Amino acid sequence: MFAGDVGRIDFYRDKEKQKKAALWLYNSLFEKLLQLDDGTFVLPAHGSGSICGRSISSFPYTTIGYEKQINTYLLLTKEEFLSYKAKETLEIAPNMTTIEKLNLEGAPLLDGLPNPKPMTVAEVKQAQKNGAQIVDIREPESFAGGHIPNSLSIWKNGLPTNALWMLEYTKPIVIIKSTHQDLTLALKYLIRLGFDNVMVYLRGFRNWCLQGEQYQKTAVWSVHELNKRFEDPDLFILDVRIAHSVKENGKIKGSHHIFLGNLPLEIQKIPRDKRIAIYCDSGFKTFTAVSFLLKKGYKNVVGIFGSMKAWINARCPFEE
Repeated sequence: MFAGDVGRIDFYRDKEKQKKAALWLYNSLFEKLLQLDDGTFVLPAHGSGSICGRSISSFPYTTIGYEKQINTYLLLTKEEFLSYKAKETLEIAPNMTTIEKLNLEGAPLLDGLPNPKPMTVAEVKQAQKNGAQIVDIREPESFAGGHIPNSLSIWKNGLPTNALWMLEYTKPIVIIKSTHQDLTLALKYLIRLGFDNVMVYLRGFRNWCLQGEQYQKTAVWSVHELNKRFEDPDLFILDVRIAHSVKENGKIKGSHHIFLGNLPLEIQKIPRDKRIAIYCDSGFKTFTAVSFLLKKGYKNVVGIFGSMKAWINARCPFEE
């Protein structure tokens, strides 16, 4: 049981095993956990953004009684629950095999969080030259305004959701943060996913600029600008939301859906001879996708501020 959700069981990649697991999960929830007093506190092992659920709440704890009232899975009949969970299929990150291996065999022991040292601009440049992954954890608006060339934008609170999809375990990570941004939580997020090779960081993107280094900006549009141009034949509109969000909230007419985490595997579907306009739910994953395509050599990429939420609020046309 999670806050507002329950565990996923489709990791088996086997329909018969998934049916059995659906019954195991039902018995665990309904015959054990829900028999506890309503006031019993539940401290979930996974939180918002975890790939181990469909839409886990950001609440750090919950209660049995509260979950009985609001958790949609717990409001289903036994037949409904078993049928739904036996058929549920969510995205599985390519790096999931590494997580499974660590869960089965045990992860390397750590005596504490890594203690990365601040780097000079010259050291960051050398690390990037040596193959390090440059991860910018600032907000998307800051990244769009200026960033180190070939860096990947994953805002700090988006690390639990996106790092497993977009980062490689075999390469060290250099974090780029704002001057006063705390690094502790970002490190915890990465460590929990098995990324314990965060060695160094730059104190702030401002330092990069003060050294006179070149930086990139990201083209951005409002939803109103996109609405004026969405029928342009030279425009490729890319929707990077997760599949169930597209199904539940509709999509921009003519857009092409590739879930953010699948971009590395499906990049060949994105044309290089068109302008690429990218949107997600509210604009955060948008700039992770923008930065990924820029790293891959795409030149004409635009991020849509506010994305689908702004599109709907602006009453722009969309398809169910």
